[in-house]
Amino acid sequence: MIYFKLFFYGMGFEGTGPMVQMVFTIGWAIKGWAVLLFLVMVSFASSLMVLYQYTPYALNENYTNFGYSLLMVGAPFRYVSSCIDDHST
Repeated sequence: MIYFKLFFYGMGFEGTGPMVQMVFTIGWAIKGWAVLLFLVMVSFASSLMVLYQYTPYALNENYTNFGYSLLMVGAPFRYVSSCIDDHST
């Protein structure tokens, strides 16, 4: 959080001021999307936890409690970002 406050010092300079303003504007604009993404991930995790509560553990899919199911729902996002990082180098 302290590093985030350092952005305000960048607003005082002519070269970095517009960039800092742009970062804050974009961050404010995607706030609603990030909340929606979080709600969708939580809803999918809860539904998978309920659906898989009576099935045996198989194929590396562990939805036994809410924490594991939330991690498994977030796994495709980590996979896509790792694929993008692999191809960018």
